[in-house]
Amino acid sequence: MDTWSWLEAIAWWLFAIDAIGYNVIAWSGVEWYQRKFPSLAHIFPVTKAFGLLYGGLVFWVGTALARAGIRLFGQ
Repeated sequence: MDTWSWLEAIAWWLFAIDAIGYNVIAWSGVEWYQRKFPSLAHIFPVTKAFGLLYGGLVFWVGTALARAGIRLFGQ
């Protein structure tokens, strides 16, 4: 793979990890997030609907990269 393909794969993995973390907080740790980061939670609330949208968009971009021939899972 060339350099841009590697960068696209790494960027996708970073977004995928972020989307997983967001969904874990949205579905099971909203109280913890609001208690631990009160000022941040006031500005950026965590919602389940956005978690589903974010996860869906990351999945969609991952399938588009896979269709373009960029390997995301191994060789």
